[in-house]
Order: sequence, then C-alpha cells, then structure tokens
Amino acid sequence: MITAKEATRFFRSYEVKCDERLVGEWMDKCPVGRDLRGLRDEIDEWDMYNFSDWFRLYGTAYEEGIDEQTKIARLLEEVAQLREKNAKLQEENFKLLSKLDFFPF
Repeated sequence: MITAKEATRFFRSYEVKCDERLVGEWMDKCPVGRDLRGLRDEIDEWDMYNFSDWFRLYGTAYEEGIDEQTKIARLLEEVAQLREKNAKLQEENFKLLSKLDFFPF
C-alpha cells in the first residue's frame, strides 16, 4: 500500500509540482490512485502520467464527476477570464502599434 506522502515524493522526484493533499485526493477519486492505496505496492511513471492528466483537468469544467451546473459555472468563469485577457492583449497591441506610428484602422 502506497501513501499519499510516498506518491508525492515520487512525483516530485520527476519535478511534478504537487502537494500531498492533492495527491491524496487523486488517490481517493481516480481508479489508478485507488489501486495504489490497496492493490499495488509500488508506484511507477505511468502513475505520474495519470496524476498529471487528472491534475490538468482538476478544477476545470472538464473534471470528471462534476455536475452540469458546476460545469456551466466553470465555463462561464473561463469565458470571463478569456475576455479579460483578450482586452489586455488588445490594449497592449494598440500601445505597441502606437509606438510604431502604425494604425491600420
């Protein structure tokens, strides 16, 4: 049986940024993680890749096991963040074009 602390130490040895709490959550939620808690006694690189895939989606609208209302809320939040980022980039682009005295519009 592998503990979250041992798994975290292993992931960090491959420079995967994670903390013990998140690794423990992955071990509770993900079938591969649950295997580490009971069925297997060693951890390997595939576990690291599975954790990375799970963590990449964690907290997004694409996280497994969340309800539709949560998905919609997360997507709306992502849209708002993208709009804000787009506005900042447009402003930066305008400033750079101004420095070049180039106004295509």
